[in-house]
Amino acid sequence: LLLNIKRLSAELHRCPKPFLQASASGRKDESTGAGERKWPGFPYAALSYLFSWGLNEEMDHLCREVLCLRPPYSAVCYGVLGYGQIISLLTPGASQGGGRWQCSPHLTSLHALSAISLFRSLMLQLQEHQNFFSNLITYYAVFLPESLTNYRDSSLALLARYCLDSWDNVQQASRSLFEGCIGRMTSSNRRAIAHSWSERLPSHVDQFSSADIFSMRGIAVVVLGVIGAQYPECVAPKTAAIVVQLLIKILKNGGTQSMVAADLLGKGFGIWRPHLPDAADLIRQ
Repeated sequence: LLLNIKRLSAELHRCPKPFLQASASGRKDESTGAGERKWPGFPYAALSYLFSWGLNEEMDHLCREVLCLRPPYSAVCYGVLGYGQIISLLTPGASQGGGRWQCSPHLTSLHALSAISLFRSLMLQLQEHQNFFSNLITYYAVFLPESLTNYRDSSLALLARYCLDSWDNVQQASRSLFEGCIGRMTSSNRRAIAHSWSERLPSHVDQFSSADIFSMRGIAVVVLGVIGAQYPECVAPKTAAIVVQLLIKILKNGGTQSMVAADLLGKGFGIWRPHLPDAADLIRQ
């Protein structure tokens, strides 16, 4: 089962809201008299596979009661589709319980991003269950990383790439996961990460173009932009000067990525301000 979260979200959006409300509440379909879940097959299967069963009894119970989900009937092997369409799979034993969160930063990133993005989408449609979905998002972003032994934190590079995604739910999910990852680090680790990524920046703004936005250079700008906005003491002044120039260039290029640049410039204004040629003009933009 290869999941395309954007496709899945689009399918859920095409479902009439009363249908989703009845599905989420477990009400019977009045036309058929059928009980329990009435989710469409593909979205229902995806939700069931994405949820981590058996790690928290209370959350298991809520997913059964609120979303009418059930654990998959057969054993599941989780994996990733890599370069050259090569599929890497965990063994059935390693896929059980919290295994998929203890294997690979890449796998953790994909599953956490997929789950949170999808649940954010459902939260917007099912306002009456907003508290439940909020708790479910916290479960993936906070509870699992802090409570699961040998949890492998998400890949910062992958999260930064999805911070630039055109879909808002993916942007917000990746940003919250990124901030959670660096928040769990020690200050010395954050400084080391910032120094490592600073070496991937171009030495001059003219060496960076719109074609570089999804390259490692562009990813480095996002990584350092988020770290600088949250922990300015971890980014060296020389690095901050380069980052702010690149963020301004991305901002002026327009498009979805310009909104990300504007957000990072605003939230990290304190660290970027000494390096801004015209702060008043930037604020007006």
